Amino acid sequence: MKIRRADRELDLAQIVNALDEECFPDEERPFIEGRAWWLACDDDGHPFGYAALRVFPADKRTAYLERAGVLPDARGRGTQRKLIRARLREARARGCSVAITYVAADNLASMNNLVSEGFRFYDPEYAWAGSEFLYLARKLA
Repeated sequence: MKIRRADRELDLAQIVNALDEECFPDEERPFIEGRAWWLACDDDGHPFGYAALRVFPADKRTAYLERAGVLPDARGRGTQRKLIRARLREARARGCSVAITYVAADNLASMNNLVSEGFRFYDPEYAWAGSEFLYLARKLA
C-alpha cells in the first residue's frame, strides 16, 4: 500500500467521486477544489482509499480532516490511520495548531481510528455538519 498526494491529478475528481460513491452511496459527492487530497493505492497503483484536508482561510491555524473513505474490501488494514497521519503531517507543515473533524455516531471504526491517533471529542459552538454527528479535535503542537 502506498499513500500519495493527489492534488495535481487530472482525473482526481473522477477518481474521488467513484471511490466516494462506493463508500458513501447515499451521500452527496465531496467538493474537490480547495482541498489537499491523498490516495491510498495498491501495489499496481489502483486507488482504494482517499482523504482530504482543508485549512480554513479565516483561521489558518485550524486544519479540517474533511472527507475520507476506504473501499469495503480494503478495510481493516490500517489505511484510514495512515491517511489520518498523512493529513496531520501536512497540517503541521502548514503551521496549523489544531485539527478538527467529525464522524457519524454509528461509525465506530472511524471513531476508534481518530481516537487512537490522538483526537478527543468536543462540543463545537456550531455543529457545522449537523447535530447527529460527533466532533473531534486534536492539538498539533
